[in-house]
Amino acid sequence: MDIIFYEYSPRAVLLKASKKNHSLPKCGEDIFEKPCYVIYQKKFPVSPFINMEIRYSTTRIVKKLSEVKRTILSIELSILLIVLLVLNFNYSIVKRRIDFIVDSIKNWRNGGLKNLELDTTKDEFNVIEKSVSEMYFEILKERKIDEFLLNLTSKILFLITKTSSLTDFCRELEENLKAELKLNYIKIIIDEKYKKLHPGQKALYLKSNPEIKIIVEGNFPFSEEILRIFENLIDAALLSVKEKNAKESLFINTITAFANAIDATSSWTRGHSERVSKIAVEIGEILGLSNDELKLLKIGGLLHDIGKLGIPQTIINKPARLTKEEYEIVKKHPEIGYEILKPIKELKDILPIILYHHEKCNGSGYPKGLKCNEIPKLAMLLNL
Repeated sequence: MDIIFYEYSPRAVLLKASKKNHSLPKCGEDIFEKPCYVIYQKKFPVSPFINMEIRYSTTRIVKKLSEVKRTILSIELSILLIVLLVLNFNYSIVKRRIDFIVDSIKNWRNGGLKNLELDTTKDEFNVIEKSVSEMYFEILKERKIDEFLLNLTSKILFLITKTSSLTDFCRELEENLKAELKLNYIKIIIDEKYKKLHPGQKALYLKSNPEIKIIVEGNFPFSEEILRIFENLIDAALLSVKEKNAKESLFINTITAFANAIDATSSWTRGHSERVSKIAVEIGEILGLSNDELKLLKIGGLLHDIGKLGIPQTIINKPARLTKEEYEIVKKHPEIGYEILKPIKELKDILPIILYHHEKCNGSGYPKGLKCNEIPKLAMLLNL
């Protein structure tokens, strides 16, 4: 700082006090940007006039201000860094929670959403997790119901084709449903009265089959809506089995009548085909054949001599012993029967019975002279 007293002009210096000899510029508007001199002038009202001029250097102020700015900048940077660290920490937590939920949703088919129930973290994502978890278990519940109805439909279709009577169908269906639904008791009642229900039992009534009731005991795991679907499936299945049995009965009766008509062409063969069919089925039952095999055996037995329609009646009804030539003609009836029935696709499974029912284990049979291991099982049974 410089203090100068002078008369008239700064050049007429009367007194000057100065710490240092500065060569700094005079301060302008940028007083705090770089060091400079601030000039203060004062006139004393004496005679002669004396002027006082004070020049003050801003070097120390600028230096201190620069230090303050650096300190403030360091504090600001520190605060910013802390804020960034906090934000990054919160982001990592949020990202981890979001990734956890997203991964759980992606793997929902493999039970991934079950992890949401195991998560005990208490944060703002709990509402989302709870909603997603509830949605998942609702979908899982509906999926199990859909799978059950699909499996039930598949089993019903299988039983319709497998079983040969309504009684067999109901018995098989009872066993399947009891195991599938884990019921204590289930009984399908047809055309008979059922006494008072026992405690815990429930009766299901079918629309198209009012004479049929389903008695169940145990925890039936479905809502009323699903129960109606279940009843409708059983209802339709029983109706299909009834119609199937009626058609099969008509089919068998028609074949029986046809077989009797064939046998009636000769007094020697009257009732022969029906007797053969009956005996073959009885033997098949003793041997434990399936229902399908017994059915083929029955039809095959009724039609095994249909080829005799192609043999002259003079030979069929000849009272005397057949000549060698006539016997060779008779031996053609299996092949004639095979050709007669071949165009009927519904009878394709009995064709081996028709063609090979006169084959013998020693190879002396006809028309092919097959040995034991070459003769179809059902054809061999019919030959007994």
